[in-house]
Amino acid sequence: MYQQLFKQMKFILGLLLSFYSLATFAQTDTLELYTKQSCGHCKWTKATLTRNQIAYAEYDLADDRNADVMLKRLAAKGYRSMIHLPVILLNDSLIHPTTDTTLSLQRIVNTLLIQQKNGTLHFAKSKPVVMQLNEATSGESDDCVLRKGEPRYVIIQYEFTDKQQASDKLKELHTQGYKFAGMLQMQEKYRIYSQIFTSEEEAIAVLPYVQRKFPEASVFPLK
Repeated sequence: MYQQLFKQMKFILGLLLSFYSLATFAQTDTLELYTKQSCGHCKWTKATLTRNQIAYAEYDLADDRNADVMLKRLAAKGYRSMIHLPVILLNDSLIHPTTDTTLSLQRIVNTLLIQQKNGTLHFAKSKPVVMQLNEATSGESDDCVLRKGEPRYVIIQYEFTDKQQASDKLKELHTQGYKFAGMLQMQEKYRIYSQIFTSEEEAIAVLPYVQRKFPEASVFPLK
């Protein structure tokens, strides 16, 4: 009797451990970095994460395609300020740069390390790599600020004077699959756009297709 009970308990315990392992695997957190090779802050961030064996996906902004995707993701998250590198996304949520002036890059990265150690975050592990100090400076230079390709352009579909109506329309576009849709506020007017482009020519080329569904759509420069 006891032997049968022991086997049942062992079986149940095995199931619980299996479920725990699967849950832990499923909850692995993801870290993405948009960087420039000449950016001191980028080098310091990568060195710190690598030294602590935290795996991350890196996108080099020397490739214009990466830069375009980054700008679209920032726009989708409502970020309109100066872009200080590296751009860091934790589980697709923007954590750097931030409009919160009390949160420095060093503080943000250190918080990631603390949360990893206390088990709040679970990152995949990378192999530790020792980087030379002259390759991992935390000092900022002009290359830690992205200015390439300015200005950018959007296609405006709607214009509202009521913020709530504008917000509702923006949510509607998101549900329709326009994940890069965003809202601009200018002179008490709220303008809704669906896409962001790297050049005026590119936006103008796409405009006729957008106007088939949104006749009042127009190209607008982002300053």
